[in-house]
Amino acid sequence: MESKGGWHLYPKQRYMMTSLPTSASFWFTLIFFACLSRQSYAQSPMTQEEVRAVAQQWYAQHSAGYYLTLDPEEASTNIESIFQRSTDKQDRLIMQYQGMRLVLVFNQDLRTIEWTQAAFDEHFAYLTLTDIPLGIPVFGWTLNPRVPTSSAGKEMITFHRIDKEGLAFTINWETYTVGGYSENEFCKRARQWTDTPTPEGCLVFEDKRVPLQLDVTVAKP
Repeated sequence: MESKGGWHLYPKQRYMMTSLPTSASFWFTLIFFACLSRQSYAQSPMTQEEVRAVAQQWYAQHSAGYYLTLDPEEASTNIESIFQRSTDKQDRLIMQYQGMRLVLVFNQDLRTIEWTQAAFDEHFAYLTLTDIPLGIPVFGWTLNPRVPTSSAGKEMITFHRIDKEGLAFTINWETYTVGGYSENEFCKRARQWTDTPTPEGCLVFEDKRVPLQLDVTVAKP
């Protein structure tokens, strides 16, 4: 037994106290690499069957319909002008949210017309909706619910509020499939091949029609 600073240390006690930091460091290192390995494994590309199971899971969760509310705090909004011909001008109100792109197309200048219900009813032409968020993580693939046509007309949209501050509206449509493609290099190249179908192992499409309701409130850009 030793006496040090008023403390009496037995050999065994001294050994335990000096070896504890080493032991703690060892276990910390082990846990760190275990967590790192688990994270890497969890984010490795999913197989085609795993992605197909995710699509089926989405259908099970939204069998009665997919209801999505766009958070105005997270959405970005801007106006883009395009000319089909020298005298044929269209303005696009573009909204992006969680990767989704929603575009309202008007046949008048949105910066000069009055933002009223009557003006929007008169000048609204059509809308497009792409990259609808799935809400379920998918690693190594792009996977989204998809609408059946490239655009929709006035029958799909209801404007609730239009004023100088912004607008609120609802889109009532439907999705017809949950589908997407693998992001591995082979599949990316394969999708660029002309006159050649995409290899079966590079895609997943699970078809089923589900009602879609999208509620949107955005500020005037």
